[in-house]
Amino acid sequence: MIKDEFVLRLILVALFLGLTDGHDKPCCLSKKYFGHVKSITALQRRGGTTLHISEKRFRADYDFDMKMYGETGTVYTDVGGTKSSSAYTMVNDYTHLKSYNVLSNTGSCSVDEIRPDNVARHCVPSTLRLVGSYTVGSGPEVILVNNWEGIHNNLTQSMQTTYDCTPISGTAYGITGQGDTISLTFLFNNYTRYRVSSPDAFKLPDVCLKAEPVVGK
Repeated sequence: MIKDEFVLRLILVALFLGLTDGHDKPCCLSKKYFGHVKSITALQRRGGTTLHISEKRFRADYDFDMKMYGETGTVYTDVGGTKSSSAYTMVNDYTHLKSYNVLSNTGSCSVDEIRPDNVARHCVPSTLRLVGSYTVGSGPEVILVNNWEGIHNNLTQSMQTTYDCTPISGTAYGITGQGDTISLTFLFNNYTRYRVSSPDAFKLPDVCLKAEPVVGK
């Protein structure tokens, strides 16, 4: 269960860290930001019949220069009808290619290797293209929303952003490199540029210090 959650988190990180702006070419988000995210993932293992559903509500922090990404929130899972929930913390250290994961219902820290091709980047994949725009709201508060679609990492992706590259929502579906069928959706809100949520946004939980004492630069 913990391993499945780790894999789903890495896929989601890659999804919502790749976003675009109001021009028909890739752009980059702020090198440092935080925001709140709700995501839903459905996965069926290759050759299996059990559906793994995961809903997460979390705060995300990202710092390109520190090469760090973190999540703090709650995950709700449904595996073949067996439901559970847990508070969790995840810290990804892209300097040392380590992911630290703590679930409150186990109290233990798992340390997983991050493959170099899974390192989160703050720029849009070049394979996504602008396919249309629309507006939300009216009058002086109207918001222009750009819709981007394409194939990335073998998944069909659709993302919605404002003109200045602020993320709104996104979906991805298809077959993973391991042959699993997956569907992802996310909603992003309270996005804040140029800073993280707190000075200790990437601080490891105490239980993880016993496993690996150093993260980041």
